[in-house]
Amino acid sequence: MARIEQRAEDALEEGRKAVQAKQWSRAITHLEKALAKDRNNADIHNWLGYSYRNSGNMTKGMDHYNTAL
Repeated sequence: MARIEQRAEDALEEGRKAVQAKQWSRAITHLEKALAKDRNNADIHNWLGYSYRNSGNMTKGMDHYNTAL
């Protein structure tokens, strides 16, 4: 289990780096990979909400924000 979580954490970290660089498409790609490994992680959903919103997809952004809550 810890190994799976670590890989999700690695993808989450890459997603965070892409967010900091305002590379929304790249962020979404990494964050979606993290989400596939850890579906119930509120942080991943929050970062996806932020990334989708900033990429112009408000609907998907709000969906992820709501899931994070």
